[in-house]
Amino acid sequence: MFKAHVKRRAVSEVVGAVLIGFIVASMSVAYVFWGGMTVSQQTSSMVDVMRRATSRQRQLLSLVHHVRSAGSLKLYICNYGTEPSAPESVFVNGQQQSYQMYDMIDQSACDAIKPKSIVQLTLPDPGSTTVDVILITRDGGIYTWQVR
Repeated sequence: MFKAHVKRRAVSEVVGAVLIGFIVASMSVAYVFWGGMTVSQQTSSMVDVMRRATSRQRQLLSLVHHVRSAGSLKLYICNYGTEPSAPESVFVNGQQQSYQMYDMIDQSACDAIKPKSIVQLTLPDPGSTTVDVILITRDGGIYTWQVR
């Protein structure tokens, strides 16, 4: 009778150890899968950020010249990038302004600055000696210039 009791106890301990091992192994597998999904999501969001930054780098606007005359401020802006850049809004001394934009090659009105080209952006002159101009593009690029 004593032997039977010992055998049952030994089987019970083995079953318990196997059950605990199975639980630990299944939790480890679940944790590895969860960690892989988290890393995948973080990687894809970083790739999206890098793609947006690369797109903005393809649009490189530079103020090459400016003229103030007859109540208007004319800015000559060159796009040194490889993609067209479309202004969404222009601020002069913190106030949003209406503007007219002309392609300097054919003197026609345009709504985007083509790569490797210069446009004339005509704004009302605020009259102050120093003018801060902020141009925001549709792709989220922000360009600032100070005109004197």
